[in-house]
Amino acid sequence: MSKNLTDTNSLISLSSTQLFEQVSEREIYAWARCHLQSLELKHWLGEEEIPLPEFPGLYFIDCIVYDCEGKSQENLAYIGVANTSIRQRWKSHHQLPLFTRLQSMGVEVIIRSFPVLPGTIPTEMLQQWERGLIEKLHPIFNDDLV
Repeated sequence: MSKNLTDTNSLISLSSTQLFEQVSEREIYAWARCHLQSLELKHWLGEEEIPLPEFPGLYFIDCIVYDCEGKSQENLAYIGVANTSIRQRWKSHHQLPLFTRLQSMGVEVIIRSFPVLPGTIPTEMLQQWERGLIEKLHPIFNDDLV
């Protein structure tokens, strides 16, 4: 089992949340840039369907805020798990008006997804990964869940 998320192995090879204790936030973010599918919400506002995967997996919502000098700061806002479909979980769980409001205030919203093939990862393992990542990264909207 790999102890480094930034190598060619993916999150699928992880077998417990203990690994997250041994990996730095920086390494997790580097891994995320390589392995997660990203989409900018602003391109899909007003659309009936946001093109998220119809697979189980993890998803991450990032908010990018720009200051008056144009410098950006990216903040992890939420980590979620979908046991059957990331797209269906998004539709049933998240309120698009909140993110639309954030967009109108100049906050860029990015949704990153990590789909897995159905049946390859037990639901309990996906939920352990979610909890481990929340405990390690402390997303803004997950704080009360830990």
